[in-house]
Amino acid sequence: MSQQPWNYEPLSSCGDAELARRLQAGCESSFAELDRRFRRRLLFVLTKRLPRREDAEDVVQKTMLRVFQKIHLFDTNQRLSPWVFTIAMRLSVEHGRRKQLPSSPESAAPLEIADESTPPEKRLDDREERDRLWSLAGRVLKPEQWTALWLHYGEELSIAEVAQTLGKTKTAIKVLLFRARKALLPHLQEKKCQEPLSEMVPDTFSALVEANS
Repeated sequence: MSQQPWNYEPLSSCGDAELARRLQAGCESSFAELDRRFRRRLLFVLTKRLPRREDAEDVVQKTMLRVFQKIHLFDTNQRLSPWVFTIAMRLSVEHGRRKQLPSSPESAAPLEIADESTPPEKRLDDREERDRLWSLAGRVLKPEQWTALWLHYGEELSIAEVAQTLGKTKTAIKVLLFRARKALLPHLQEKKCQEPLSEMVPDTFSALVEANS
C-alpha cells in the first residue's frame, strides 16, 4: 500500500485546514491534534457563557464530538476556527435551554497563549499582563460583549466571522464591540494600562484604547 502524503509532515506542523483535510481523508490521528489545539480555547470561552465549569466541559466534549462527526461538511478553503466556535456557541445555547441554566457564569480560567519567539521570562510577563487584562474584561463586560471581544481580538476572527459564530448581524457585532470598548476604556485608563499595552499586547487591548481615543 502506498503511503499517503500526510505521513511525511508531523501533525503538529500542519495548519488547521490541513488537519481537517487529513481527517476528511481518513487520518483519524489528525483529530487528536485538533482536539489539543481547540479544547482549552473552547473551555476558556464557554466558562464565560455557562454558569458552571462542568457545563462548559460538557459542551466542549460535545463540540469536539460534533467536529469529528461533521468534518466532512467543512469547506477546507475556509478557516477552521470560526466553524468550530460556531458549533460550540450553538451547543452552548441548546445546553442552557435544555437545563434552564442561570445566566451568571463562573470566572473563566486564564488562557495561556505563548509566543515561542519571545524569551521565556518575557513570555511570563506578557501572559500575566494578558491574564490581568482579560480578567478585568470579564469583570466589567456582559458575557456576550466579552465573547465578541475575545473572538475578535483573542481568536482574531473577522467581524463577519464573529457574526457567523454568534448568529448575529455584522452591525450587531460592531455595536457589541463598541459598547465593550466603551465600558472597558475608563478602567484601562484608571489602571494606567496604556503604556505597557503598546509593547506587550498591541493587537488586543491597545487596539481598544486606540479605537476609542
